[in-house]
Order: sequence, then structure tokens, then C-alpha cells
Amino acid sequence: MPILFEPTVKRFTSVRGFSVIRYPIPWPATIGCGKNLQTLELPGIPPGSVLHQTLFKAVGSVVTSGSPITPVTTQARFYINGQAVAANGTTIRSCTIFGCRLDFDLYTNVGAHVAFGRWNDFVAEVVQSWYPLGCVSAIENLSAYIEYEYTGEPPAPPKPKPPEWQGYLKWGLIGVGAIVAVGVVVPKIIDIARKRGK
Repeated sequence: MPILFEPTVKRFTSVRGFSVIRYPIPWPATIGCGKNLQTLELPGIPPGSVLHQTLFKAVGSVVTSGSPITPVTTQARFYINGQAVAANGTTIRSCTIFGCRLDFDLYTNVGAHVAFGRWNDFVAEVVQSWYPLGCVSAIENLSAYIEYEYTGEPPAPPKPKPPEWQGYLKWGLIGVGAIVAVGVVVPKIIDIARKRGK
């Protein structure tokens, strides 16, 4: 007598039991050859909350205008605090025509590279092989952010780096205050010393 059985398949569903918050990196939408540095202070996770992952997302296009005679290779590279975290670009085979474009969508875990509650440097770089006309490459339509996956209370918003003049203004005010204090205090000390000498 044959054994009859009915196969059963259990469907496992995953539930994302965490919240997501994103901090845009203020790079311009178009970056030419070279580096573009942006600095953000990434907030820490409040006490009692748990950070599961810190992710870097960058979407855009690498564009270049090589030629069959002198093809160009181009790469978009991204760094966090001096560490390379993602890259994408064109090759000589994929770009031997005028007006070559390669779309990219980079998404990677960068928890080991960011510093929470401190300033972080974000660099987007366009690197191009030699070309007789110079730079003919760029990143276009760039959009990038840091994403926290966490449970608990949301972290505070990030702080942009204060302008350079703010530090000079602070020390200038301290200097003016010192000059005023000397101008007011020294004559009084001299006057008191004269009165005691009489």
C-alpha cells in the first residue's frame, strides 16, 4: 500500500521592527572632476534606543564624453572620514562613444566608518583617465544620505559645520572684551596706587 503524504510549505514573513531616519549629505547635484567635501555632525542614538545599522545610499549617473580614438574611463568614488565606502564607473569597453552615461545606485553598511556625535567628512570624487581635452566627466543627478535603522526614540537632527567666520568672530569679541577690560581696569588701578602714595 503506497504511503500518501501531503507536502506543506510554511510561509515565513519578516517584519521590520525598527524605524528608519535619513540624513541627506548636501553634495551638489552635479560634481566635476576632483573632490567635493561636505561635513556633518551625525547625532548619536539616545539612551535606551538601539542602532541596528548605519547605511550609506548614493544615487546618480557617471557621465563622460570619450571617443573611439581616445576612450575615457571614469569612476565616482565616495569616502567617509577618509575611508573608501563605495565606487562605480565606466570602463573602456563600455564607453567608446561620445556622451556615455552609467547610472548607479549604491547602498552599503558604513557603521564602522562613521563617528556618532562628532563631525564626519563626506567626500565625493570624480576620477578620470587621461584625455587630451582635460576633464570631460562628471557625476550628475547626485542624491545621497546616511540612513539609521533603529528602535526606540529618534535621534536628533544632524548639525552642519558652522561657518569659518564664526570662530574668528568669537575670538574677535574676546579680544575686544580684553581691550575694554584693560582700558577700564588699568586706569582705576593707577588711580588707586596714586591715592595710596599720597
